[in-house]
Amino acid sequence: MKKKMVSILLAMTVMSAAGMSTSAVWAADASAAEATVTEVPAEQTAEGTEQEEKVIEDVKITLESGEVTIKNETEKNFSAEYKKQEAAEKQEGDAAEEIWNLALTDEEGNVHTFENVSPDKWTEPSVAEEYGFLYVKYKDADGKEQEALEKAEEKAFEQEITMYVTTDVNVRKEASKESQSLKVTSLGAEWKAVASIPGWIKVEADGISGYVFHSYITEDKAKVDALVQEKKAAAEAAAAQAAAQAAQAQTYYEEPVYQEPVQPAGQTEEPSELRAEQPEEEPAEQPAEQPAEQPVESTEPVEVSRQAYDDCDGSGHGYYEITYSDGSVAYEEY
Repeated sequence: MKKKMVSILLAMTVMSAAGMSTSAVWAADASAAEATVTEVPAEQTAEGTEQEEKVIEDVKITLESGEVTIKNETEKNFSAEYKKQEAAEKQEGDAAEEIWNLALTDEEGNVHTFENVSPDKWTEPSVAEEYGFLYVKYKDADGKEQEALEKAEEKAFEQEITMYVTTDVNVRKEASKESQSLKVTSLGAEWKAVASIPGWIKVEADGISGYVFHSYITEDKAKVDALVQEKKAAAEAAAAQAAAQAAQAQTYYEEPVYQEPVQPAGQTEEPSELRAEQPEEEPAEQPAEQPAEQPVESTEPVEVSRQAYDDCDGSGHGYYEITYSDGSVAYEEY
């Protein structure tokens, strides 16, 4: 500080000799001090104020056959444990069924259990969180989209949530696809969601309280409005097409279509120019009409007369003398 004051006094003396005022000397010194401050490295002024960005890691599952990686689409990191569960007791002689459960434990120590699953058969698995529950989506051996739900109890929301259905869907009495349908609600219908359970959202409206499968209901009204407009546009297009077809059916006239004569196999038609030069063939003579067939006379002789001659012994027997048209005679006993 002492050195600084000496520097200032010297500067004032020099500037006074040069005809400069004292205020100009102080301004010059302040500018020099400000320039000195701006030269301090930024990392020194921000030291200790930066926070490390949280890194979300995929979930690794260790199996007997190797390791399976589940893509993590949540905001939490999980540790995974895959272990065998003892099956329920069976009758003597029955083989014990092996049931494997997957447990995912989050950073806060909450355990999410997926019962009787086979991660070694999953393709492209990913885990997501919805209203506090985890869902593992994957493709099976046939390439079909599947979903594994954790085992958990129903949780009530702190306050009602306005939600909208994304298609015509059943509102069921219980959280099960086999449960009774209370109502079929249509695309865009508004419901008050009051609770959730893995795979289902509990809703209430118009005196009905039931469950809608979680894939068919959302808080995103803009998304649902777009779906409603798509359905309306498709219905209008179908109606316009049906009307156009009906109008066409009333006025449609089918023009006759000329079809070239079909030549018999192996026969080709001569060009019209050649046909014109050649004389027309005279029609072949038809055979004279044959007279009706006359009945054929029989050549066999016919009986002309029959004369009886009795025997003289009184027995009543005798013979016939038969004369035929050709002059022949025959005898026949009686």
